[in-house]
Amino acid sequence: MAPIAAALLLMATPAHFVFARTGIDAIYSLPFALTWLIGVIGYLRVGEPWRLGIGAFALGVGIYAQPAGPLTMGLFLAVTLTVLWVSGRRDVRSLAVPLVCFSAPVIAGALWFAANPHAYAETFGRWAIHPAHLRFPLDGLRAFVNWNTLGTRASLYWGFFDPSWLFLDEPARPGSALQGAAPFLLATVVPLVAGISWRLRTGPADATVLWLASLAVAPLAASTFGEPHAFASALVVTPLVVIVAAYGLASWFANGHRAWRVAGWLVIAALALDFARFYAFRGLG
Repeated sequence: MAPIAAALLLMATPAHFVFARTGIDAIYSLPFALTWLIGVIGYLRVGEPWRLGIGAFALGVGIYAQPAGPLTMGLFLAVTLTVLWVSGRRDVRSLAVPLVCFSAPVIAGALWFAANPHAYAETFGRWAIHPAHLRFPLDGLRAFVNWNTLGTRASLYWGFFDPSWLFLDEPARPGSALQGAAPFLLATVVPLVAGISWRLRTGPADATVLWLASLAVAPLAASTFGEPHAFASALVVTPLVVIVAAYGLASWFANGHRAWRVAGWLVIAALALDFARFYAFRGLG
């Protein structure tokens, strides 16, 4: 039931629903992030290196998907290596597979930029590494780690996890794609809490570390663009939250007690009503 619940809940999540209809690049990173997540989870479960390779290759291609791609995909690669290390998969082969597969599309892009340097300034030079910082890396490092920059980005990062913004509507800001709607349905809170509890109690330790670390690093890219609550740059958070909420909901139906199943149906009804409210009052029809 969990996969079906995750798919339906993702379709009804306001952030996914809105950005899937806006025609901008915010949603482009999702297929690559999901391919990576499926590949790494598959490798952790059955131990087939090709799954890990496909996931890492998807990250490498995903750096070209949107401006947040380079930092987000690079951080997900770091999460992958960390999970492999803490789960005891420290042999050369296990660590080399994601590095090589991620590097392949990155090297191909670097070679293309080397042959077409004029294209870099208006692409990666605008949102990844400034051309001047490529020439003088120490200047780029100093610009990135100065206290003013770190303080501003830390404030934006922690503000991204504000529950009142994530689950409660607010007045629409000019230019906001969400039009004041919260990124997640308020009714998602209940199965999300249940899913977190289920994951911490019964989930495999390596998969739990993968999920927690991915959820923590995903908004880092959004905090680098200087806008509070820049959800378009952190849309990969959406499936991470939805998957856990879906497993929380599924755990109630798997429980043998009738009361839990009744609670599950009540939450489903609340989610449907919450989505109907969002759809009707935001004029998205």
